[in-house]
Amino acid sequence: LTSDDEHERQALGRGKHTRSVGTDPACAIRLQAQNPAPPACALLLAMDMHHASAAAQSEQCCTRWPPTHKQILTSCEKYDNSGTSRKGDGGRGFARAPLSPPASAPLPLRSARAVSSDAGMIRPPTERERSFLNASPHNTGMSLLATGQYEDAGLAFEKALAIDPDAVETWSALGVCMAELGQTEAALVCQRQVQRLRGILLNGSDERAQEEEAEALASSTSLPPLPDGRVLTINTGSLADCDTGGRLWSSAHVLCRFQERMVEQVRGSAVLELGCGTGGVGLFAAALGARNVVLTDGGPEAVLRLAQANVDANQGLWISDESTTAVEVWPLAWGASAAEPLASAILNGRFDWLLGSDVTYSMGAHGPLCATIKGVLTTSEGGCRAILAHEHRVANAATHDERLAHLIKQAAAAGLRVATLSTEHEGKRRVSLLEVQLL
Repeated sequence: LTSDDEHERQALGRGKHTRSVGTDPACAIRLQAQNPAPPACALLLAMDMHHASAAAQSEQCCTRWPPTHKQILTSCEKYDNSGTSRKGDGGRGFARAPLSPPASAPLPLRSARAVSSDAGMIRPPTERERSFLNASPHNTGMSLLATGQYEDAGLAFEKALAIDPDAVETWSALGVCMAELGQTEAALVCQRQVQRLRGILLNGSDERAQEEEAEALASSTSLPPLPDGRVLTINTGSLADCDTGGRLWSSAHVLCRFQERMVEQVRGSAVLELGCGTGGVGLFAAALGARNVVLTDGGPEAVLRLAQANVDANQGLWISDESTTAVEVWPLAWGASAAEPLASAILNGRFDWLLGSDVTYSMGAHGPLCATIKGVLTTSEGGCRAILAHEHRVANAATHDERLAHLIKQAAAAGLRVATLSTEHEGKRRVSLLEVQLL
């Protein structure tokens, strides 16, 4: 997505690893080596080398290890808040940081700011530091990315983001994978995350980044037209406030077209939408004449407010003297028990349709999702059809879809089966409509 990212990919392709570390925008630390990424201890020592004690520790470690495990820190310059060079080291320091030490060598996981007065105290690495160890999901993803295995690399980067959701370099690399797989909107989301996080690093807060993000993302988006030609107006939200629930994804368009083909069955029915986000799919059902629509989402409160705002903005499409359509917005976490007060009114109700658009993206949510679907289908005693729109985020139709395979496995464990009704393209995206049924 950026020239720096492209340079990093090219460097990886040649067997060289180049990485910048540190959150101080005035700090330019770059490590270059022909070996894999340095362990967290090398990064810690490099970041704090302007302190005399940390520099001494770095020198001691280097002298204990063979020369083949040395690496030259080519440039390191830090500035204080006034913009002038720090005194005491001449404004520039050079030291050697260890790279991939032998198993017998001790790891000096020290930070001059984190070590107490006891010189022998060693603290364990943080999750952030662990994410840069050679066997970390991020480094695994970078290796896969360098060899063109974009789908597997993307899955590795998702695991890395579960450890550190604010890792700029991981979001950037994930964006490259999405772009290579033709997932332009997903690549845009990654790019916005990179811009937001870089804005935090540069400005000390994400207020400015959120404003820029809202200007780019919070716009009106149209779903397919209704049979009479009218169009729903769906407002979107910022990624910072609503996460991915604030966007209208391609799966929603496909699910709306399915409802249009089934308009006679949708009219006068009760519809439950899971993971509604903007609420576009459920509102399309309301505009087709469904008698009752319940929009649910377990995301941030901003998502529920956005869905309610879209209900208010479009209610003129179904409110009339002849219409009795009711549309409600409720919070619902997948996997919640029907005995819980907030979930009981929903899960104990009877619905004719259960709809979900792009709710299969996160494999970690497949288990709770299937549990909720089974609960609704069981309560409805066979009178409900559960239809999910699943986007195949893979290179092509011949590529194994790990997300879909995982969903089918989790559904079977919950006593459900998944059948593919149809597959179509929304632009360059391939989306399948899945029906989930009780075994």
